[in-house]
Amino acid sequence: MEVIYRQLGLSKLSPELRELKNQKDFEYKEAVEQLSNPFYQKKHSAGVTAQEEATYKQARAELWNDWKTWAISAGVYEIITPEQCLAENEARLNELLIKVNTIKIELGQAPLELKAEKP
Repeated sequence: MEVIYRQLGLSKLSPELRELKNQKDFEYKEAVEQLSNPFYQKKHSAGVTAQEEATYKQARAELWNDWKTWAISAGVYEIITPEQCLAENEARLNELLIKVNTIKIELGQAPLELKAEKP
């Protein structure tokens, strides 16, 4: 399973990191606008070639990757282990099953059951 990153909420960041993140967010947004505005103006007026579009998409992806690399290294993201992912998804599934079964019982239907298959 690939590494899963989840962005931390602003309330979980230190005031210094929150301010730095806001600055980096602003810089990223500005860079995207500087890249995108001329591209879309040309695209809507004269049109762009497939190569120009590919170049634009690559440059925009690099901006995002640079921002995300910084954010991960700065601690704005947390790493989610496969075990955490499984536990969170099982908890959501169980909550949903309770809601579904409540409705099924109200409708006079048999509740659903989850059974784990043996490997």
